[in-house]
This record gives sequence, structure tokens and C-alpha cells, in this order.
Amino acid sequence: MLPEGTLAAGFTRLSDLQRHLFVTAQPLPWLELTLRQTAYPNSYGLFEPGLDVKVRLVKEGELWPEIAIGGRDVTGSGFVLPGTGRFAGEYVVATRRWWDLDLTAGLGWGRFAGRNAVPNPLGWLGGRYGRDRDPADTSVRGPRTWFTGQDASLFGGVAWRTPLPGLTLTLEYSADSFRTERQEDPAFRAGIPVNAGLSWRPVEWLEIGAGFEQGRRTMLRVATRLTPRLLAEDPVDTSPPAVGARPASPAQAADAPTLRRMARAEGLPLSA
Repeated sequence: MLPEGTLAAGFTRLSDLQRHLFVTAQPLPWLELTLRQTAYPNSYGLFEPGLDVKVRLVKEGELWPEIAIGGRDVTGSGFVLPGTGRFAGEYVVATRRWWDLDLTAGLGWGRFAGRNAVPNPLGWLGGRYGRDRDPADTSVRGPRTWFTGQDASLFGGVAWRTPLPGLTLTLEYSADSFRTERQEDPAFRAGIPVNAGLSWRPVEWLEIGAGFEQGRRTMLRVATRLTPRLLAEDPVDTSPPAVGARPASPAQAADAPTLRRMARAEGLPLSA
């Protein structure tokens, strides 16, 4: 999770497939929200909005990992057309930090469950949990499809914070099979399920990233991030001026007319 109170915004481009504009907020220590606007080549030429949510269930400790649950495009908003809602997927993920390494492993549904799938562990609930989650089906969207589908898939990765200041290298296994893209273009090839990338933070508020996804596509990312600490580095002092000890007042011995004149001069009401 990001530090509480963090606000981030940025742009991501994946080759000639997708372009994402996003704003991420961490309003609570255990809650992360991302609003995303996506553009991608398709026969409709539409922009697709999305809401991503991540909730921390267990905070990382000395002997156990951090555990979170979340989803992309959880509301199923946007146009009801084949191919929209292509990013929808849910996951349960564990992350553990050892020295300069962050290790991650999780189980995903929907878009996260395209390769080397295992039967949906919730399939015993029957009904929609055992049916195919075809992105071309416009009814497979929104809360009623959370954690559904015939399959789920494992994913994972490792991030290394290098000795070079602000530079992190990442290697991950992705189960994304680009099913929607293959449905739209029979000649489309997903590639191998491995992504590699790097991110560089030259200053605390700026991050620049690049990657090579599945051996076929390049990814570029630029984001800016404001944390409460950055916002408070040069705070404006809004506290009232200090008040010293009360001086001896000659008004203590003044008569009523004098007190009224003094109060009127200072714009103060006098009731008694």
C-alpha cells in the first residue's frame, strides 16, 4: 500500500494496444482506489472508464506477508459493447519484503486467469462460478461477476531495489492471455507469460517506468505522486500568534464611562 493520504496520477502506454490515464488515491491505510480512462484500438473507437480497488486484509509482519484482495474495473461501467470490460478481474495477493527484494504471489480471476489455469476454487458454489467468463459476453461485467469463471490462475513477481538511487528492476509471471485482443484479431499473438521492466524515481514525486511485456510489446509509464510528507515539507503556519502574559491593566480602577469608551474604541460589546 501507498502511504496514507497519497495522491498519484499518470499515463501508461502499452505498445499500440492500450493507453491509460489514471488517478490513484490512498484515503485510508488499508484502501487504495484508482480511476482509469482507457483508450485502445477497436472497431468502436471508444474510451472506457474503470474503477480499480485494493483492500489490505493483513498488514505485513516479521513472520508473515501482507495480504490484499482487489479487482480491476469492479463496477463494469462504460458502454455495453463486446470487448469493453476487457480489463475486469479480481485477485488475492500476498507480498513479502526481504532486504532489497519484494516478492509477490497471488491467485487471479477474469483478466488475470488466462494461462495455466486451475479450476476456480469457488466453483463448488455452482452457478456462475462454474461458467466461462467470456469478455465478448456483455453480461459478464460488474459485481455479479466478481471471482467467477471456470478458471483461476497463479501470478507472481520479484522487484529488486538496486543500489542505484531510485532504480527498481522487476520480473514477473503474468497469466494474462490477451483473450479479448485475440478474439478481435485472429492474428494477434500474446507471447510468453513473462514481463520485465524498470522504474526510476529521480525525485520523490516523479516516477518513470519502462518494460517489455511477454517478449512482444513495450510499455512506458510516467506518474507523479504526492504524499502527506511532501505536501507538509514547507507548511503554511496557520496557528494564531503567541499570547504573552496579561499585563497589569489600568482599567481595573476605571469607572464605568471610561470602560465604555475603551470598549467602544476597540469595537467590543459591553454588557455589564
